[in-house]
Amino acid sequence: MTKRYWRHGGKRPKAALRDFGRKRYGNPLFNAVSSGTRRRHDGQARRRGEKRGLTLVIVTGLAVTAAVGWTAWYLLWSPAFRITEIAVSGVSPETEATVRSALDERLAKHRLLILPQDNLLAFSGRSATEDIAAKVFLTELRLRKKFPHQIVVEAKESEVAAILAVKSGLLALDKEGRVVRRLSEGERVRLGVLPPEISAAQPQEDGVVTIDADELKPAESNPGDAKKSDDKPAPVPAATDKPAESPTGSATETSGNSLGWPLIMIDDRSERKAADEPQPGEQAMPKEAILAVTDAGVRLSPAIGEAATWYTFRPTAETVEVHFPSGWSAYLTVARLVAPQIDRLGIVLKEKVGNRRSDLLYVDMRFEEKIFLRFRAAQEDSGAVD
Repeated sequence: MTKRYWRHGGKRPKAALRDFGRKRYGNPLFNAVSSGTRRRHDGQARRRGEKRGLTLVIVTGLAVTAAVGWTAWYLLWSPAFRITEIAVSGVSPETEATVRSALDERLAKHRLLILPQDNLLAFSGRSATEDIAAKVFLTELRLRKKFPHQIVVEAKESEVAAILAVKSGLLALDKEGRVVRRLSEGERVRLGVLPPEISAAQPQEDGVVTIDADELKPAESNPGDAKKSDDKPAPVPAATDKPAESPTGSATETSGNSLGWPLIMIDDRSERKAADEPQPGEQAMPKEAILAVTDAGVRLSPAIGEAATWYTFRPTAETVEVHFPSGWSAYLTVARLVAPQIDRLGIVLKEKVGNRRSDLLYVDMRFEEKIFLRFRAAQEDSGAVD
């Protein structure tokens, strides 16, 4: 409302609005509260608003944290993406077991101290590939994840051609002389006859007694108590029978060795430590020596009627010593083809040794001009053959 008035004799004033906020107690719309009280009330209202805002922020933060935590648990620690299956293809059963062993060790570890490696999302394919390469040499390796629970390994291995004996165990070598992997316990048993150096190095537990098989003799039976048996003994296969095919595709025959891979020992006259031994993928022997040994394993049995038990390679002399079950040895050189040396060895055994092979100590075929042989009986029986 406005109040219009005129002063007597004066000019008519303009209309003015009444100020209802002035401190006039006659104003019914005026709040008779002091300014200090009003400021106090305003501060309390502001603080109540701030508390409500802080509570809302805390509740929202807790809700977001709980959601993030549950999501992280579901993705990383719950069974939703846990690795339960490993598929390996393209390799032999023994190599597959080695690959699975390397992956099992990787799954038991943690990434960044907290992330489990058995989770498909946290699983490190690069680290797993390095673990596999440290245990087995593969020419091709592809590792991929298959959700929600599987790891697929597609690999191609280098074919095993020979076995190398080292202080820490037995290594499988390819035709290039590179280390493929370590032999499994099952392959070690199937290897059959082991050299004395390897047999003596076998780990023994406390209380275990070792007995040589040669010391065992059959008990004498009483002819009066035992009945005669009409069963005939099983025929012994001839030494000239066709040898079994080896896993590498070549007919390598080794006495007492069902693996088909020749066993090689290196005589380098050096004290090589286990830490200095070749690792998978590294060169362990010259390619020429592997070729000579594998070629000898194929040709020896048909040529001389006796298969080798193991081989000893001497790098400085470029010599391969072939050990036979009857106790004698043959020396071959890797500087020339092995086939002519084995052919000449068969002629020497037939014409110069004959039925005295059990007394034979060695035959040296390394020289083209002469062949050296020696018997155990007497030194005068030994000599050179043109």
